[in-house]
Amino acid sequence: MSTMLLVVALSTGFSAQADTPSFHYDARASACVNPAGEVGNNRGLLRECGSLPGAQLQGKYLEEATLNGMVLRAARLDDATLVAAELDDADLDRARLRRADLRYAALDHASLQGADLRGADLSYADLSSADLRGADLRGAYLVGARLVAADLTGARTGMTNMLGANLSGAKLPSQIKKERVNHWP
Repeated sequence: MSTMLLVVALSTGFSAQADTPSFHYDARASACVNPAGEVGNNRGLLRECGSLPGAQLQGKYLEEATLNGMVLRAARLDDATLVAAELDDADLDRARLRRADLRYAALDHASLQGADLRGADLSYADLSSADLRGADLRGAYLVGARLVAADLTGARTGMTNMLGANLSGAKLPSQIKKERVNHWP
């Protein structure tokens, strides 16, 4: 995957900065750190370790974007293209990702609590150890997705297609057997 450097000026009051960010994603620490080793995020930047809670990014093209550790809490990403994007350890709690294209995206350890993923395509995405508690996955496609040790407690899964998904060790919602959902290969 190629690394993209994205700097976006948003109408939500965030200003884009061309300066070199002080925080970078450290995979060993599974956190965003600065040269002194302090954990944090780069405010107002859309790129690795950026912080844009509530950002309006509907329909944006972010294919193969490197957004590890990004804070996109309550962001609007409806119809966004995030194919093969790197979102490991990203904070997408309460984010709206309706019909978003997240095929082959890396969302390992991402937090998607209460996220709205209705109609999203997460086919072949890696959601290992992701926190999807209370997420709305109705009508989503998770064909061949990796959900190893993911927490789907309280998730809404009506008409979700998980054909061939790896659910080893995943915490599944209690209603999963009651709904008309294709979960197993």
